Parts: sequence; structure tokens; C-alpha cells
Amino acid sequence: MGLLDRFNQSKNDYIFINDAIELLSNETGNTIQEVASFLINHDFAEMCSLSAITETGKIINIDDGYGSTFQKTFNIIYKIMKNGLFWEGELETSYCWLKDDFFGFLDKKGLDIPSIRAWESTPSLPPTKLERDIFLTALDTYDHVQAACLISGDNPSQMLKCSNDTNFDYHYQKYLGALDLIYAGINVGELEKDIISRQALQRFLLTKGFVIVNFNDKLSYVAEPPKILADQSANIAKLEQQLDQARAENDR
Repeated sequence: MGLLDRFNQSKNDYIFINDAIELLSNETGNTIQEVASFLINHDFAEMCSLSAITETGKIINIDDGYGSTFQKTFNIIYKIMKNGLFWEGELETSYCWLKDDFFGFLDKKGLDIPSIRAWESTPSLPPTKLERDIFLTALDTYDHVQAACLISGDNPSQMLKCSNDTNFDYHYQKYLGALDLIYAGINVGELEKDIISRQALQRFLLTKGFVIVNFNDKLSYVAEPPKILADQSANIAKLEQQLDQARAENDR
């Protein structure tokens, strides 16, 4: 392993804040705001110090903690809870946490999700926003061709018109790959079979790393409360009830 390989490996010890919160949102079914609220209410800022990765790749720590709380981590999460994730061009997109701290918090809260666990050894990258035709991003439902074009950037009418051309497979490989992805989502039950709802497509594309302006970049869908976090809240409430009972008995 060369010097630069060791340098890159050190960067891979960190996860960008956008990636961390979006990952937890996608895997639990909560909105970004709900995830941020969960982190605040469960003292996440007591575990994770805020760092930043500069344009040259240098990692700097910008939050040493005060009074057992990493205040800058708290402020960033609170800002996300109020305004959503940060996007390209904003300083906050470079903010990150140590993966050991982030996944250690999930372990402590009992959130052992296999697909999240796999991220411990996966390099994180800032999300890339895709720009698509505003008439395509504004639809309430999508057929298979429209959904694929939302990924590939092609025109649905053009795809239908040219689909029988001799060299179609050669000229539109990206579209055909996107169509395969849509079919894969249908086969595993993440997308509807015939007409795909906007909400289902928003969530599916986010889980696959496709962030599309005016479509799913602000997480406009409202998700059902996830079983994982709901169960965790129930456990906490049960423990609090048991503590209250114990205190009552001691006071007698």
C-alpha cells in the first residue's frame, strides 16, 4: 500500500453528514427531518465530534466539545431538522463524522440494520444532483419509460419513437440500463407493477443514489413511521414507566 493509498484510507474512516442522515432516512423510512429530530432527542451530539474534509482532502476537526456536548454537531443537526439537507456549493456539505462514532451510536440505540452495517467499510461520497425536464419531474405517476428517463435524462416520447430502430441498443445504453433498474425495483416489490407512484419512485431513486432536482432532492414525500424507530420509542417508554414504578415503590 502506497502513501496515497494510506491517505485515502484515512478519509474513508469518515462519513459525510448528508450521507449519514440520508442513509438512516432511506433505511428506516423516516423523513430527513424525523431522523434529525431522533438524533437530537437521543443525545447524538454527545458522541460525534464534527470534522470537515477540505478541497485538498485534508481532514480537520472543528468541534472539540463543551460541557459533554459537541455543540457544532448539535447545531448542524438542528439546522437539518429545520431546513433539510445541504447541497453542492454549501460549506456544510464537507462536514463529516467518524464512521466509528456514527455506527457506534446506532449500535447503542439497537439500530442494527444490515444494509447500514455494510457502510462501515464503504467510502462515502457527496450526493450528485441531476437536472431533468421540469415536465417530467412534475408528474404524479410514471410508466416504466418515464421512470427510466428520469434516471437517464432521455425524452420519453423519443424513446417510444425510436425503440424499434436497428441501432437503438447501441445509442441508448444508459436508458436501457435505467429501464433494467426500474424492472429490478418492480421485481423486488419496491415499485408498483404498472403505474408507479411519485412517492415510491422518489424513495426508490434515493436508495439507489439518484438525487433529482425538484423531484426528490428535498424529500417531499411523507413516509410512514418506521417499525425500527417506533419499536425503539416503545422500548424507551416502557423503561421510563418501569423507572417511575420503581421510584413510586421506593417512596412508600
